[in-house]
Amino acid sequence: QPGALCVSGAGGARALPLRLPLPEVFLLFNNVLLVSATALVGIGTLYPLVLDYLEMGKLSIGEPFFNTTFSPLAVATGLLLGVGIFSRWKKTDGGWLARKLLWPLALSTAITAAVMIGYGGFTPWAFLGVFTAVWVTVATFWDIWDKSSSRNGRLYGLRRQSRSYWGMVLGHLGVAMVMAGATIVSNYGIERDVRMQPGDSAMVGDYRIVFTDIGKREGPNYTSEYGSFDVYLDGKQVSELHPEKRNYTVGMSMMTEADIDAGLFRDVFVAIGERISDDAWAIRVQYKPLVRWLWLGALVMALGGFLAIADKRYRIRVSKEKEAKVIQPDASGKTAEVTS
Repeated sequence: QPGALCVSGAGGARALPLRLPLPEVFLLFNNVLLVSATALVGIGTLYPLVLDYLEMGKLSIGEPFFNTTFSPLAVATGLLLGVGIFSRWKKTDGGWLARKLLWPLALSTAITAAVMIGYGGFTPWAFLGVFTAVWVTVATFWDIWDKSSSRNGRLYGLRRQSRSYWGMVLGHLGVAMVMAGATIVSNYGIERDVRMQPGDSAMVGDYRIVFTDIGKREGPNYTSEYGSFDVYLDGKQVSELHPEKRNYTVGMSMMTEADIDAGLFRDVFVAIGERISDDAWAIRVQYKPLVRWLWLGALVMALGGFLAIADKRYRIRVSKEKEAKVIQPDASGKTAEVTS
């Protein structure tokens, strides 16, 4: 039988249901994976600085290192997190868990396929990353649906959940948002460097960027040349961007000030590069889908953490510990009250 353990003894063989402390195991594995991922990011960030400080040479660690090392750990963490949501504390029957995971896995696969089709491309890592984010999201909402079951209605069932539970929900959704944002922007983001002059246009994704004008203006401590760009989607203007190249009078330093049309589901980015001729410029245009989800996911996780520690059960526990008094005898045999 699935999820059964065969035990042999003097009385013969018999099948026992396989019951494992899965939530505890998943928590342990997830903590190990998260600590490992944090260590990898720290090493990749600090190691070049340490080498430079010790004058042992210069080393540049970039996107390939983090994609190769961090991505597998993030995917494994998300997959375990989703399974852990469905497992029961203390003991979990393997057969029951397998049946419980069937429909959420099928739904997650279907949604992931739809996302792949929507963005118009498929790569194995993109599929794994999107599937992991969708899987965590589906598992979280599936658990909310299960926990909201009540004789008095689902709204009552939702209201009776503790703050720590909702903190956990926000934490899981924040993880899913970060995974989705990182996967989508790294696999479907577009960056182009083009030569443009007023009147020219360039395509980046589904957006058409039209260079309309170039002008000059003065700031409090700089002079700048700025461009005017109209952004169109499906023939309709959605924004107007004004990136600059600033020349600061103090130090005579040149700075590029990009302009961004920010949105919840994508950013369109335009920056002015070097002047190529009298009326032509090097222009960088970028389309970054879901890039904002990286920061929003982190904020959602932080909010979940604050909500979890605000659970009244923890405040009551701390209050009781502070108020507890222990009667201890002193050296003369008398008793004294000591606050623990």
